[in-house]
Amino acid sequence: MPMKHTNFILWISLALGIMFSCTKTENETLLPPEKYPLNLTSELIRMQTRSAGKDSWSGGEVVGVSMEGMLDYKKYKINTSGKLEPINKENTIYWKNTDRAHIMAWYPDNTQAIVDISDQKNGYTEFDFLYAVESGVYNQGTCLRFHHKMAKIEFALAPGDGIGQEEINNASVKVLGDPSAYFSLGMLGTADQSDGEIMPYYNTTTGTYKAVLVPQNMTGKELIIIGIKGKTFSYTPKLENEGNLQSGTCNRYSIIVNAAGLEVESTLIKDWDLGENEDVPVQTYIDYSVDEVKAGDYIYEDGSTSDGGLRRRYSGSKEPVIAEPK
Repeated sequence: MPMKHTNFILWISLALGIMFSCTKTENETLLPPEKYPLNLTSELIRMQTRSAGKDSWSGGEVVGVSMEGMLDYKKYKINTSGKLEPINKENTIYWKNTDRAHIMAWYPDNTQAIVDISDQKNGYTEFDFLYAVESGVYNQGTCLRFHHKMAKIEFALAPGDGIGQEEINNASVKVLGDPSAYFSLGMLGTADQSDGEIMPYYNTTTGTYKAVLVPQNMTGKELIIIGIKGKTFSYTPKLENEGNLQSGTCNRYSIIVNAAGLEVESTLIKDWDLGENEDVPVQTYIDYSVDEVKAGDYIYEDGSTSDGGLRRRYSGSKEPVIAEPK
């Protein structure tokens, strides 16, 4: 295992033991050994928002569970109603005193920390990493509310000038980002910090593409690649609120594909769990390449043309992006 991953696991192990140690009080009372086991239930926040992801407990899922003060963790199994039980007696966690304590849980409990997330064509259930932390006490049940650790993007394509619906239906689409995730003990990070290709899930009923990504800032980087009849179109977020993909949030994009370029609008879902929408003031624009004929190009008597430098044209009054003419 690479050194940075070894250090990462060591740090988490220490954190599980000491992160809440300062909350202990002098009023705690020790309890008899192995008398009060954890009484845990769970829920998935806003299950209806998780199409192609994990929308309910099917029963038998194994989650990792730890309680503050522990230096390791135990394995619990969830039934269809959300009740958690230890997988065996050795994995039972008991209350040791009457103080309140934080209980942490994560799903899935991976045996392999580095996960390949590049193929999401059939959905992203196995990549929809979840985490919960709640405060509990020995004589009451504790409900663990699981939240998303990944960032999510959704986008739909629509035909514009010079592009038909059939071409949209047959388009090849991919998302760029880190193709591997590092998920261990409920902590999420990039595996190799290199951009690669991710094949998104496509909902044929709604015409929407969806993918989950490791939280990362894709501002100024290509995010979505669209191929139509041998021609490649790409979307590169230019503004921070377009391209900064954060944990637990969903970025939505509406993309019109014109023969001359893309028109993109962006809406950020502030909280993927709660579905709270925030309209982002993103200008609609069309991107142009050096080779295509566009406004500002030089046209000569023999019909040939040369680049005039136009690279992006916005709707409204914002100034266009002009490069040095070629």
